[in-house]
Amino acid sequence: MCLTNKQMDSAVEMAEASTAYALMHRADNSAEYVADRYGFLYGVPGYPVPVRVGALSEPVGRLFPASRNSRRRGVYDVFVVRRQGGIVATLRDEASGELGDYRIETNGSNGVEVTGRV
Repeated sequence: MCLTNKQMDSAVEMAEASTAYALMHRADNSAEYVADRYGFLYGVPGYPVPVRVGALSEPVGRLFPASRNSRRRGVYDVFVVRRQGGIVATLRDEASGELGDYRIETNGSNGVEVTGRV
């Protein structure tokens, strides 16, 4: 498949706009932004959410997005906490199988990570 110069220019402009948006919001800890990044990166695909070093006092297995109301993959619960930045999400501990509520915030690199247990 060959791309025309116009298609290539359009693709480069989209990539530059995406990069500019990511740089502008890399430290944005608002609930809306964190929920959007969490859903995009981990919620829908069902990937484990990284844990900030030293954030949890007790050892846990990998933490996966989960819902208290559904056992289907790709369904997850997110709660907005207005007093502080970030969100609270329900995560399933892979080692024990238990569900728990965890605080999730940005990591400064346009990603999100677990910063504590609620």
